[in-house]
Amino acid sequence: MGKKSRAKRNRTFQVWNAWTMGKATDDKAMGVPVWNNLYTVWGRVCKVDGLVINGREVKEMVHLSIKRNDRQPVSDWRDKLRIKNELCGPESEAVELYPSMSRVVDGANQFHLWVIGYSLGPTNADLKDSAGVTFPFGFNEGHQVHDQHETPAVVKGSTDQASKLQQRKVPDWMKSREQLDASLEDARRDMRLVEIS
Repeated sequence: MGKKSRAKRNRTFQVWNAWTMGKATDDKAMGVPVWNNLYTVWGRVCKVDGLVINGREVKEMVHLSIKRNDRQPVSDWRDKLRIKNELCGPESEAVELYPSMSRVVDGANQFHLWVIGYSLGPTNADLKDSAGVTFPFGFNEGHQVHDQHETPAVVKGSTDQASKLQQRKVPDWMKSREQLDASLEDARRDMRLVEIS
């Protein structure tokens, strides 16, 4: 591995400033803006008809429309996970939809998460109908995060395959539930409300 790729993999994390929350616009389709030094997110509650997940009817979802402030693509799923955690809560679940081509909308480097569960942050919605609901797909082995030099415990297959896996450095907020809770508490405490003119 070259020095350049090793340095990129071991780089330090970007500083993530506190969120600032604007007031809702008159246009309900836009929702509420929230921003920090890296991202701007518009959050809105969407009504959902006929969605049943694990036997529970889900009547509302939160739509998070995410863009980087430098207008570049959002390429790190950890950033999207952190945005979801800080704005909608760590036990909410989100999906990013890759639609049929007949429904594709691609006009900017804007990315969208559709969230079920208890919402905090930009919408201040209490989605009781979906609290504790999880999607009927994904991993169910519990919280497992491995730092860059740890051997993955969840790998199915040969030891040879496991030795070829690579992981970048894991940010502190992802390592344990205690660190996540502390990070979320800091984010909520530091969030500011401003008027948008």
